Amino acid sequence: MAAQPTSRGALSDTDESGTAVPVGVASAPAPSPSQGASARPHRDPTAPAQRSEPPAFTGRPSGPAPDAGTAEDDTPLGTPPSEDDTPLGTPPSEDDTPLGTPPSEDDTPLRTPPSEDIHRRWIAGQVSADDLPGDAPRLPGTETVTLAELRDAGVEITPGMDVEAQLGGGVRGGGLAPLDQVRLLLARPGPWPDALDSVAATVSRRIWHTAFTDFEGTTPNAAQAWRTALGLLLPGEPDAVLADWRYAAEAYRDAVRRLVGLLAAEGTDPRTIARLAARYREILGLPPLGTDTRQPDERSER
Repeated sequence: MAAQPTSRGALSDTDESGTAVPVGVASAPAPSPSQGASARPHRDPTAPAQRSEPPAFTGRPSGPAPDAGTAEDDTPLGTPPSEDDTPLGTPPSEDDTPLGTPPSEDDTPLRTPPSEDIHRRWIAGQVSADDLPGDAPRLPGTETVTLAELRDAGVEITPGMDVEAQLGGGVRGGGLAPLDQVRLLLARPGPWPDALDSVAATVSRRIWHTAFTDFEGTTPNAAQAWRTALGLLLPGEPDAVLADWRYAAEAYRDAVRRLVGLLAAEGTDPRTIARLAARYREILGLPPLGTDTRQPDERSER
């Protein structure tokens, strides 16, 4: 392309479209689309500053607004509620028994009686000096007992007994107090002589008397209700049952107290009491009411 003179004598050139362009003047290239998009407009420094606003939110949440107390819960939407949807921070209720559950006299399970060996040692530990007759049974003077036997019988071991057992291999039974000797004899397995049976019966009556005295002031007509409960639970006549050391355990006394509470309550259905007494007898390992619990030789005496 040849330079052509202009009207003023300056050289000019023509571009691709045939327009004359002065020679020596650089033509600015056209901005590219990307440069034009990123170009920032010139702002007048004297004009007040404009605050940019965030874009308006046009979307809408698909579910309910989260609760402030459960915002950190990441449970997926649509998950069924749990069985316990108590709000966080709610103190536990003092009684969380489900609605509709009938009230119970005592929800604590009835305990089963201990084994005979355990009960023997327990009854031996309950003997006091007031329970002993004047001619209380004694150990042979030459017999020795171990510290373990003394502990099982509820005998308090003194430092002198400890030294004697270490030096001689045991403690001389005849040198013990009469109460300790009776406790040792009661704690041993096997049948008791009549003198020990008499001591155990005295202890059993005292335990039952204390249980009734502690309960007497809490229930109207306590004496009648007490005897009725004894007849519904324990085999035999009440007087004989109270003297039987086998029924002096806490499990039997607890069952009687529970029945007395129902017997004294107004409006209690007698059938409910009978069913509960039968259930208690089963837990305690007692035969059903009306069952003859005597030995065959005792039945033949009638």
